[in-house]
Amino acid sequence: MERDQDSQNNPNAEEATSAPPATGHPLLIKVGLPAFLLAVVVVTSLLMGCWLRPQDKTTKEEDSAASFAGDLFKGWPKPELAIVLSGQRHGYVLPCGCSRPQVGGLERLYNFVQTLRSNGWPVAGFDLGDIPQQQGPQGLPNVQGALKYVVSMKAYERIGFGAVSFGEYEAALPLNNAIDRLVTDPDSPLLPIVAYNLKSKDRFLDRIKSWEIIESKGSALKVGVLGAIGTADKDGIDQIIKQKDPSLEFERMIATLPKAVEEMDAAKPNVKVLLYQGSVEHAALLAGHKDMPKFDIILCLGADEPPSRPEKIVGKTQIITVGHKGKYVGVVGVYKAEDADKPFELRYQLVKLGEEYLTPEGKEKENPVLALMEQYTKTLKDENKLSQFPHNRKHATQTDPKLKDAVYVGSAKCKGCHKEAYEVWEKHAEVSGHAHAYETLVEAKRPSLRQFDGECLVCHTIGFDQKSGWLDKGKPKFLAGVGCESCHGPGSLHVDDPDDVNNLGINDAINPFKLRKGETEAQRVNRRIASCVKCHDDENDVNWGPGVDKWEKIAHQDPKHKKKTK
Repeated sequence: MERDQDSQNNPNAEEATSAPPATGHPLLIKVGLPAFLLAVVVVTSLLMGCWLRPQDKTTKEEDSAASFAGDLFKGWPKPELAIVLSGQRHGYVLPCGCSRPQVGGLERLYNFVQTLRSNGWPVAGFDLGDIPQQQGPQGLPNVQGALKYVVSMKAYERIGFGAVSFGEYEAALPLNNAIDRLVTDPDSPLLPIVAYNLKSKDRFLDRIKSWEIIESKGSALKVGVLGAIGTADKDGIDQIIKQKDPSLEFERMIATLPKAVEEMDAAKPNVKVLLYQGSVEHAALLAGHKDMPKFDIILCLGADEPPSRPEKIVGKTQIITVGHKGKYVGVVGVYKAEDADKPFELRYQLVKLGEEYLTPEGKEKENPVLALMEQYTKTLKDENKLSQFPHNRKHATQTDPKLKDAVYVGSAKCKGCHKEAYEVWEKHAEVSGHAHAYETLVEAKRPSLRQFDGECLVCHTIGFDQKSGWLDKGKPKFLAGVGCESCHGPGSLHVDDPDDVNNLGINDAINPFKLRKGETEAQRVNRRIASCVKCHDDENDVNWGPGVDKWEKIAHQDPKHKKKTK
């Protein structure tokens, strides 16, 4: 964990402790009771003097954060308020769990916030938006996006967040679909959505507000949070949103923001937060503009991996980004300051949601987000979401007019001619996991029912959404798992005629990773890796990375073609 760069780490001072001496203690015998009591008073006075020195005060305050992992919040006294910031989740409600260690997810966010509260820290939480995904993995349609949005909103409410905003990812659902799913859900979350410059907010059944005042248990501070969609002349996020959902219109920020903040100021917030759907550069211009109202914190759009410190500090404003996919959250500690012109001081810590925030076994019922995840997969099953995925996409082989009739037949059909390769696949399944990939979904826990999640099945079955694949053939057992045709494509024509030049000739459709004319071995390896990382990406398989090739784990001999006997 990277350490907070803004924290002041004062030297540790040893704490002296004393205990009443036992009867007959040599010191009492030597100096007598009055002298001993005087010595105790003197020592106590000295200790009290040391205790009141600022450096030692910080040492004691560090003890309040002793239960945090590693250097997290080291040197921080207990804040008046801890503001937790998230955003740009992009549909990652949980890590997939196919490898370890993975980071992020709403379960871990809940547990992290609970660690703050268990240390007596009052918490207010806010999310920038872009909560759902725009499309499924491997180009799948966004069948599950609206449901993920609702589940995430429920999770934020249970975690105790105060408000969220929205961006282009919600607009791609489109936004009215997301809101409709929210309000019709039997357990509809009431978490406020803030976007002050969205026109015609009444279209969304009073679920979108301009701003909110948030008060947190244990803190006397009020947070004013306002959402805004950036409207820069050439590259404003409003233009991107309107491409996703043309029905959405926005007021220009430069003309309307002062009035909106003036209205919010009437509620007398102590801290002001802007959830800004715009770039860091535009946020800095906004914070430095002489005619614009000032915010203490601006949370805005950023890169996949966020910096450990605020992106920028403009005057008294911290401009913060927290990355993508829910891997990180930012925490701003709010402290009272002695300077009358600066009533509060802010400290910042970026927190990576690693495995230390997993729910311990036996404690699952204490985390309501885990129950939401079970509800999510059950809904996928109950609503038969798999039926909403198309099953007519063509594999590259099927796009060749000469091979358009090729269909998936399953790995067992390959065994007769490719015995050695088949045995590598079947007997070394414990190494690669390919042969039993479907079973891992059936056996999965926290949540269960993963075999009804199309976004998992696309990498755990053969030809999931393709012509003659898993869905098209009605989920047959012989297409479960990752098999020969996952890499080699539908093999029926090759099974019927192993020597067909359309499969084995120039096109080499059945062996796409054969060395091509004029190609180097390194180029061939890169092509193979590019095919693998469609599923073994850096989210699902954290042990992959640039230049990594795990071919040796599944290497099998070159095919030995046997001529058909008549």
